[in-house]
Amino acid sequence: MKIKNLSQLVLFFLLSFVDHSGLSSFAQNRQIDSLLTLIKADRSDTSKVNHLISLCEEYRNIGDYNNGLKYGNEALTLTNPIVTEKYKASAYNNIGNIYYSNGNYSLALKNYIASLKINEVLKNKKDIAGSYLNIGIIYYYQNNYTEALKNYYASLNLREQIGDNEGIANSYTNIGLVYDDPDNYPEALKNYFTALKIFSKIDDKKGIAASYNNIGRIYNSQGNYSEALKMYSASLMINKEIGNQYGTAFSYNNLGNIYWNQVYYPELNQTGKSANKAKPIDQKDLLNRSFNNYHEALKIREATGDKQGTIESFIGMGHVLLDLRKLKEAQDYLNKALNLSIDLGSKEWIKESYSLLEELDSIEGNWKAAYHHHKLYGLYRDSIDREAIQSKSTQDLINYDFEKNEAAEAEKKDIIAEANKKKKQLELILGACVFILAVVLARYMYRSRRGRKKN
Repeated sequence: MKIKNLSQLVLFFLLSFVDHSGLSSFAQNRQIDSLLTLIKADRSDTSKVNHLISLCEEYRNIGDYNNGLKYGNEALTLTNPIVTEKYKASAYNNIGNIYYSNGNYSLALKNYIASLKINEVLKNKKDIAGSYLNIGIIYYYQNNYTEALKNYYASLNLREQIGDNEGIANSYTNIGLVYDDPDNYPEALKNYFTALKIFSKIDDKKGIAASYNNIGRIYNSQGNYSEALKMYSASLMINKEIGNQYGTAFSYNNLGNIYWNQVYYPELNQTGKSANKAKPIDQKDLLNRSFNNYHEALKIREATGDKQGTIESFIGMGHVLLDLRKLKEAQDYLNKALNLSIDLGSKEWIKESYSLLEELDSIEGNWKAAYHHHKLYGLYRDSIDREAIQSKSTQDLINYDFEKNEAAEAEKKDIIAEANKKKKQLELILGACVFILAVVLARYMYRSRRGRKKN
């Protein structure tokens, strides 16, 4: 399967200790201040570890990963016989969330597996299912779709056992994402619609909105813009209704994408190539609509401190302004995207920014700057490609070591089982010998007594 444009997909990331994605940046900071005050006043380890875990997740929500890791690891140091293992599992999970958000998938996976092991000991099926889901998401991002599906189905199976409808719907959503590829769109839609049906049954509006977004994205990719527009608009309406700021911005961004796509890909013919472009008057209208939706998304993302989303909006707006030949404004947004991408160390967005700046320079005839940006674009593209190859090699090695250890462990278990079997056989033989010896001895003693009595 091909690598997907993840910025357009809605992944469900369930096992967060707290979820305040709809809060404003001000409200989140107030929540953080409140938790810091509570930690100072905490007298019991149980209360303190609970607040530390919540603080870890709050810092993740505002993108302060260093402080998030600080308080998450502090929660782990408090784990003792008094503090239950459940809190320890939550701490590992939230630390994994931070590494996931930061793009460090290997460390995220390590922490999710640590959380899973504890949850398995606790035999809490809901949390075990959540751990499987999170592990599956990491494999998904590493393009290891086989392992992703294994974990998603393991999560689905447990959730069906306990009747967790929300969890079942989330599992179907993530399974759909694995199949979200042109060759497997029917299978993806099947899973998305199954999720939508369950979300509708339990009146989970956030899940319904997310399902509309995912279904709309496939229709968009297929060139079915009228249906995609319906789905995205329905998602936007629900997200506004429930005050889901992240989801609202996401829907606006998708609407921006669909209007932009109609300029250059008005409909697809059977060969998969774009047909005639839209007329110039229609193009300008579509581009203006696209820009307005990107701008609405940007306002929300800046207000909520969603830095990755802010970059995406800057890129979208810069792209549209290039097409409208508003070059000075385009340059301003693209430079903002580049600077913020560099601050976050987001190579994908840095690469995209340099690519569009190269295009802008070419339009202006500034060939020296265009060549400079082209070289920088190439550097980041090659770096990303090398990391992808290295990540795959590392993942293959991890899988090999894991399978080798599993085989060794299985062989060890067989040897121990065989030894135990032989031990039991030997014990039975020895027991029988002792029994026979006791009988012989008893008979001997009985005869000896009879002989004495006669004498």
